[in-house]
Amino acid sequence: MRRSLGGEFQTIGDSISRPTFYHWKKQHGDLQVNDAKRLQAPEEKNRRLKGLVADQALNLQILKEVLGNG
Repeated sequence: MRRSLGGEFQTIGDSISRPTFYHWKKQHGDLQVNDAKRLQAPEEKNRRLKGLVADQALNLQILKEVLGNG
């Protein structure tokens, strides 16, 4: 789906300009499945670590409330 922005660029899809798309394609267009999986692994690790940090923050808040410091 294409629509005109009224300027010098057209969008591809709903929000990506042509220059952005071609820049991305030039950098990442030749990724293979293994490359994509390799890039996905850190995202999964970050998601897990963020969950651990959230759990620790909750535990700290509970301890502060129990001790009367929160």
